[in-house]
Amino acid sequence: MASIRFTIVLIFSSFLLSLPVYPQQLKDSVKVYQLIKIATEKDAAGQKDSADIYFKQSGKLAKEIKFDNGFLKYTGDYTNFLYRELKYKEGLKIANQQLQKSIEIGDRKAEANAYNNIGLLYYSLSMMTRAAEYYVKALRVAEKTNDLFNQRKFNSNIASVFIDLKDYKKGSFYAEQGYDIATKLKDSSAMGRSLVNLIVAQVSENQLEKAKQHSITLLSIAKKTADIDLLLTGYINLGDIYHSQQKFDESIKILKLAELKLGNAPAGYDTYVYQGLANAYRSIGNYKSANHYFEKCIANAAESMVIADLKQVYLLGSE
Repeated sequence: MASIRFTIVLIFSSFLLSLPVYPQQLKDSVKVYQLIKIATEKDAAGQKDSADIYFKQSGKLAKEIKFDNGFLKYTGDYTNFLYRELKYKEGLKIANQQLQKSIEIGDRKAEANAYNNIGLLYYSLSMMTRAAEYYVKALRVAEKTNDLFNQRKFNSNIASVFIDLKDYKKGSFYAEQGYDIATKLKDSSAMGRSLVNLIVAQVSENQLEKAKQHSITLLSIAKKTADIDLLLTGYINLGDIYHSQQKFDESIKILKLAELKLGNAPAGYDTYVYQGLANAYRSIGNYKSANHYFEKCIANAAESMVIADLKQVYLLGSE
C-alpha cells in the first residue's frame, strides 16, 4: 500500500537559567548564539564543512562557560544538521549529549525531545526496536508533563515503527492515540497526519471499511487545509482500499482525481498514482490502459519508490 509516513522534526527546548549573568558571561553567551547563527547560514548556503566547524565552535564555547541554554541549542541544531547530512551515527553522539544535559538540569521537555531525536536517528539506521524504545521513553516523559502537543507526535512516531515491524495491532493503537490527541487539540493538520498511519495499520489488519472511512475523513481535512501531500496520500490509499475490496471502477475514479492534481504535486506521488491506475485497469481486463499507466509508472519508479514498493511494480509488470 502506498503510504506517506510523518515523523517529528528535531526540536530544541530551552532551559532558563536562574543564576546571575555577568557582563563577560553575557558576551560569551551571545557569541554562542552568533556561532550557531553563522553555522545555520553556512548550511543554507551549501557550505557544509564551514557549517560543521561553526557548530562545533559554538558547542565548545557553551561547554567552557557552562551555558546550558546555549549547549542545548547547539546539540539540538547540530543533531538536526547531522541528520539532514545522513550522518546518523555522529548525530547519535550529539543527541546523547543533549539527553544527558537535559536530565542534568531537569528540563523534562528537552529530555523528551532528546529521546525522540535519538529514536529518529535509530529509525534512520533501520534499528527499529531501538527506535521504538526511545520513542516510548519520549512519550512517557510527555505524558508525565501533560504535553499533549508532543504526545501526539510521539504516538505517531511509535505507530510508524510498529507498522514497519509489522506489528499492526500496536501500530493501530498508537496511531489512534495520536489521532485522538490531535482531535482534542483541534489541530486539523495534525489530525490528518495521524490518520495516515492509522489507515495503513487498519488496511494491514484487513479492516478495510474502517480504513475507508478514515481515508474519507483524511481527504476532507486535506481539502480544508489545502494540503497537497495529505490530499494525494488520501487519494492513493483510498484507491488501494477500493481495489482491495474489488471495487475497481471506484478505484479508477479516485485515482483519476489524484492524477489531475499531479501538476502541483511534489516529486514521487506520480509513480504511486500510475501504479494504482495500472493495477486497477489490469484487474478489469483493460490491458491497453494498464500498460499505458505502467509505462508511466516504471519510468521513475526506481528513483522515487522504496524497495518493497518497487518489487510490487515489477510484479505488476510481469503479470
